[in-house]
Amino acid sequence: MIAGFVEKKRFEPFYTPIECTHPAFALRMSTVSFPPGNPFGVPAGAAPYGLYGSMANTTATCDNPNQISITTKKEDSVTYMYLPNLTNPIDGTPYLEIGKSFLTHDFSLQDKRTTELKSEAFGSLPLAAFAALGAAASLHGFVPLYTKTIATAETCLTLFGITICDKGTEETWCGNLGGNCFVDLPAVPGMVEPAICPYTRTVCRLTEAEMKALVTPANLGLAIVATIPCPVATGLANMMCNVASAVGVEDVTAKMLPIPGFVDGPFPRKDDLDKGSASIELFTTLAIVSGVVLTVFCWVLAAAIVLKSKRTKCHGNASPNPAAPHPTILTAPVAGQVAIGGIKTDSVYEV
Repeated sequence: MIAGFVEKKRFEPFYTPIECTHPAFALRMSTVSFPPGNPFGVPAGAAPYGLYGSMANTTATCDNPNQISITTKKEDSVTYMYLPNLTNPIDGTPYLEIGKSFLTHDFSLQDKRTTELKSEAFGSLPLAAFAALGAAASLHGFVPLYTKTIATAETCLTLFGITICDKGTEETWCGNLGGNCFVDLPAVPGMVEPAICPYTRTVCRLTEAEMKALVTPANLGLAIVATIPCPVATGLANMMCNVASAVGVEDVTAKMLPIPGFVDGPFPRKDDLDKGSASIELFTTLAIVSGVVLTVFCWVLAAAIVLKSKRTKCHGNASPNPAAPHPTILTAPVAGQVAIGGIKTDSVYEV
């Protein structure tokens, strides 16, 4: 019974959102392979020209406040990185895949612990698409960036000392708003290079539609603060470009800033949470009720044993009732007299 109460209390609440920090991720110009004689003055790279191969290693920290552990093998997770179709202002489809990201290690998010999540991103963005991305970010002040992660995970919990696990594959959509920025050159302190950076926090949901509905300037705190003639380097001569303000970019220098807070979501489906919570409630309630019934039974049994013991003891200590003494005939009967108990009587008794 006590174990039931303890387990029930341990799972209250059944689920608290997992908190993961925003990884520092940027599409650096130094990772792009440019052809000879490019307008940016960047040394020529190798074909194919564009953003290909390893382009970033990221690290996020995730805190799991729940009693459930989650484990994913590195080969069981892949994240697709998308750029919306900039010529379709309605819904941005079809998306352009600009890269993939993979876990660099098996990820085990243990219950009540904080764990690092490390991954490596590989680009697949042609040079023309990279240039279009930069141009769109300059014109509008920002561009949406989407990801889709498909991962197989094993979730486990321990109830009354027994480990219960379930395995399944889930699809998660994430998005943020990004744009042109500058990032530090690791090899040259004090120097910066152009890049595409996230301007806002990331929102993740289990469906594409839910995610896209939340990836908006109003919801993510991005504002257009100025409109200026487009810089020459953008190739957008005689056009006006928007300047955005958000938590991920410095207003004056346009340097990339760490995104504060945690990734928004994803959240488990309500039906799954209700089923899990109901199962815990059922098992712990059964344990509590079983404990009460067993306790009552034990008390009744103990009381019965005590009463039985007392009755047996009293019966063993009781003295037998003495039999009534028989009359002693002291003299023989004479002329109708009978002596009973030493007393003579004239009456005749049948003895």
